[in-house]
Amino acid sequence: MYTSDTFSVRETFFVPVDEPGAIITFEVETEFPLEIWKRLPSRFSTGVARRTGRHLRQLGGGTQTPFFFGEEQKKFVAFLGSPTAAERRREYQTNYSSESDNSFRLGVTEKGADTKVIVLAASVQGRAEAEAAYQHLTAQYPQLLRQSAGYYRDYLSKNGKRRASRRRICNEPTTGRASA
Repeated sequence: MYTSDTFSVRETFFVPVDEPGAIITFEVETEFPLEIWKRLPSRFSTGVARRTGRHLRQLGGGTQTPFFFGEEQKKFVAFLGSPTAAERRREYQTNYSSESDNSFRLGVTEKGADTKVIVLAASVQGRAEAEAAYQHLTAQYPQLLRQSAGYYRDYLSKNGKRRASRRRICNEPTTGRASA
């Protein structure tokens, strides 16, 4: 949670059950225009975290350009971006200048409340599968968050008691003969 006198931002990380990716949501409440931007760590070079060069079609008809991660054989692939992202800076290098910052903005939230999203989708089967996963996670994140929360709530209600009783048994003082 990030707060000040004029804004609050609640950040939630989650990995949907049975999905090849992760999602970060930012629930923003602000009295003045506020913009969140994400900078990738400097260890991601242009060759690894490059822009795709083509837009992924958004279900609502908009376009976005997520960062593309891949390797030479084009088997292991990932996309990182946001449906509201705007390019801020992209790393480049020429013989006369360079920039070592890969980042994007999540779009301005005017006075009021809004939700911003960052999506990471991956595949070990290539680009097409990663693109499909990215679009699915981007479009379905509210439902995936509810499903994941329900799954883990049910899991903990079934398995949490067993773990707690096992901890009690393990922490009880031992009595009787000492073993050699």
